Amino acid sequence: MDTETILDEIIENGSRKIMLGFRCYPELKYKQTKKAESLGISLSESIENDLLNVDTILEGKLSAANELTVAKSKLLQLTALANNNNVAFQTEIDKLKSENNELKKNESNLFENQKLFSHPLLLELFSKLKGKKDTIESADGKRYSITYNHPRDLLIAMIYSFKTK
Repeated sequence: MDTETILDEIIENGSRKIMLGFRCYPELKYKQTKKAESLGISLSESIENDLLNVDTILEGKLSAANELTVAKSKLLQLTALANNNNVAFQTEIDKLKSENNELKKNESNLFENQKLFSHPLLLELFSKLKGKKDTIESADGKRYSITYNHPRDLLIAMIYSFKTK
């Protein structure tokens, strides 16, 4: 699509966004409406924010799930070998069990990150700053240029701007 067509569309419609409709249970719509109201944003904005965050969370979850599958496969192979009473393999199995537990913890951490990126106050602040550019001065005097395209950009700006007393 050429630039003139895009500009004409924005002038005519006020935005390039398109309508996306879907069916859901009334309880889900009610829940989403209450969430949006608590954030002080429209239902459309709230659902758009949820959709923007899903990709980041799913990428992490898929990566952790793939690592978990590989670890389980190794564990099964080594378990079969250990049944032959080989002590050396038992040590490797213990190591893989430990790795498996670490992967489960990582998966749990990813879900905690999802909660952080879906926090109502963060989403409310992000909705007010979405698309805006800012310059942040860190505690050590360095300046950082940030564009708020994702809630994580807002968190990064908060981290850089934090000054300890």
